[in-house]
Amino acid sequence: MSNAMMSSVVVGTIIAMMIMKMFVPTVVGVLMGMIVGYLTGKPLGFMAIIDGIMAGIMGGMMGAMLGVMTMDDHPLYMVLFVDLVYILMMAFLWGFLSKESANKSNDQDSIHHNMVS
Repeated sequence: MSNAMMSSVVVGTIIAMMIMKMFVPTVVGVLMGMIVGYLTGKPLGFMAIIDGIMAGIMGGMMGAMLGVMTMDDHPLYMVLFVDLVYILMMAFLWGFLSKESANKSNDQDSIHHNMVS
């Protein structure tokens, strides 16, 4: 969900700032967010797919609005800020997934050890 949301917000914002229109950035941001949401949620199940797709839709719409509304007020800083937030969110997500993966490996090792003993 966070991956789809942040991807579509960044894409929608940047495209809206480049062309100063709402339609194309909204469509591109929403479609990209839906694709990222689907691909991210697919390994986790149907509910994760739906959640990811909906987050991508919402992020695409918000990104396009953000890009058009902030175009006259420091556009470079806004793009840098949105990119920074995206990088931070992906780092947190990566760290969380690494930690969960390590915990799952430890749990499986413990179960295997108990079964062998």
